Amino acid sequence: MAETTLSFAQLSDAAKRTAINDFATFYIDQYQHEGLDALAQIDLSGRIADINQWLISNRSFMSQELHDGLVRDREENFAALLEAVNVKFNANGKPAQPWTDWYKETIAAAPQGR
Repeated sequence: MAETTLSFAQLSDAAKRTAINDFATFYIDQYQHEGLDALAQIDLSGRIADINQWLISNRSFMSQELHDGLVRDREENFAALLEAVNVKFNANGKPAQPWTDWYKETIAAAPQGR
């Protein structure tokens, strides 16, 4: 029997916190190494710019301090992004598909060229 998946809005508060924490870890890694191209195509409200400005302002933070502060101060931005990306989650707040796989598929499906 397949496990039921839920949208971010359908998750419990505890599962939303899990989803935001996991997504923040993925986001920071993408910000520092790969880029945020796929997310930038989805974000139409400037939330990525706000998150990135927070990261720039706090770049001297250690890894865990950076993650925890970002989640604490930009939780609403992450919640809005998670609703916009329309990813499905398990009831515990874990994405049904790993974030790195979702990102690769999203980039591959994006129009290429000029």
